[in-house]
Amino acid sequence: MVGRTEMTIRLCTAPRLRHIARRMRDDAEGHPRARVLIVDDDESMCDLLSSELASRGFGSASETQPEKVLESLEARDIDVVVTDFQMRGMNGIELCDRIVAAHPGLPVILLTAHGTLDAAVAALRVRAHDFLSKPPDIDALIATVERAL
Repeated sequence: MVGRTEMTIRLCTAPRLRHIARRMRDDAEGHPRARVLIVDDDESMCDLLSSELASRGFGSASETQPEKVLESLEARDIDVVVTDFQMRGMNGIELCDRIVAAHPGLPVILLTAHGTLDAAVAALRVRAHDFLSKPPDIDALIATVERAL
């Protein structure tokens, strides 16, 4: 009989292992290193981050309406989500909470122009992978995405 802890570990790691196996296959076939979903209600920020990620070998998609992100995640094969903290309709904390609940193995990185201690604590409480200031230092963002993988 499998113990409760062992079953929890199996459930939490199975999606992550599928991502790793797919990434290894994709790397061998010359596909992007990883696929990043960028969520920001500012389309120009989405374009900037997409361009920077593409120049570093990452695939990306963007979504300007946070309420549509869960649908996007079902339709796309995404490895990491990078989302703004302050958006119209739904904030990044609420979005992160929903993503982590629906896709427990999917890392979420929050970006904010309002980097307060309270915001960082809130991000940790909803199990965000990391919390960066905005506009992000691109090298720091790339390093954070790579660590998330």
